[in-house]
Amino acid sequence: MNNEAIIETFTERTLNIKTNNYIFTHVSSLEFLAKIPPKCKIEINTNELDLEINEALNIKIDLSIIKVKDILNFVLQCIGVSEKLDFNQKFDLLKFQGHLRNLNVIVQLLFYNLDTLTKEEQMLLNEIYYFHSDYFNVSSFIPGNYFQTHFLSGNRVLDNRENYIPIKVEKPELNLSLNKKFR
Repeated sequence: MNNEAIIETFTERTLNIKTNNYIFTHVSSLEFLAKIPPKCKIEINTNELDLEINEALNIKIDLSIIKVKDILNFVLQCIGVSEKLDFNQKFDLLKFQGHLRNLNVIVQLLFYNLDTLTKEEQMLLNEIYYFHSDYFNVSSFIPGNYFQTHFLSGNRVLDNRENYIPIKVEKPELNLSLNKKFR
């Protein structure tokens, strides 16, 4: 997938009942993140859900600035909720989902600068990938080809069939017409 396709994914997408989480690997530059709009048109591809929501909020989270334990508070502030909700364990995600359900809001959390995380912080972040919710999904943009760890607490492990979809980002192609001018 190239940068333009990633931007398009977070401009308009269809959500499904299995997993809507992504791990984008081999990301060489984060400049394209600025082009991802604050809202995404969504369609929910299931008859089981009775959600009448047609857009999701794209919330970009720089993990070199926002601590993993503060992610939920940051998102709640972005959507206008003043209650504090620290993220210390998987059960905090139930409360977070409850707030989103009460507000009838879907958020897409877009994480970058994961290389600043400790292994323990990565394990806590993995709880978000492991937790299935119709009200939020998560995507991470990493320069390498994998997380520091795919483990969570209690010896659980993220599974790319159930918890996320890995996507390799293609390197941007050079504009050959510009290269010819400067030869």
